[in-house]
Amino acid sequence: MKIKTSIFFGCLLVVLGGQGYAQGKDTLRVSGTALVAPQFPGGMDGFAKYIRANVKQLEGTQPNLKGMVYTMFIIAENGEVDQQSIRVLPLDELKEKQKNIKDEDIILQAHYQEEAIRLIKSCPKWTPGSEKGKPVRQRMLIPINFK
Repeated sequence: MKIKTSIFFGCLLVVLGGQGYAQGKDTLRVSGTALVAPQFPGGMDGFAKYIRANVKQLEGTQPNLKGMVYTMFIIAENGEVDQQSIRVLPLDELKEKQKNIKDEDIILQAHYQEEAIRLIKSCPKWTPGSEKGKPVRQRMLIPINFK
């Protein structure tokens, strides 16, 4: 079975210490300050290419299984992924953040979730997010779509 992956480009950016969310935006305004989102080398197109090039064949997976694994992680001030912050959002927490999520769209099988975490752990440095021109830690929520 061949697995194709794609990135859902409406990534949700949650800023640490902030109270706002922006979907599919490069900037987020919280308390009157402009926050610039972290950028993967080559943008989200570059991120999608990285995922497609690095996803591993998953042994023992269900054929024709489609769905998303939502990963949450922090991009540090130096652009590196904070390895301790990487996790998959559980369905109940995801539904709190994304009201239009359907149960059938989410993959709960552990090997897909582990592959999504492995991909995030091994990705190259990002351009860090910034606030008033200074790098800041920012939390990212990015779904990886297995299809």
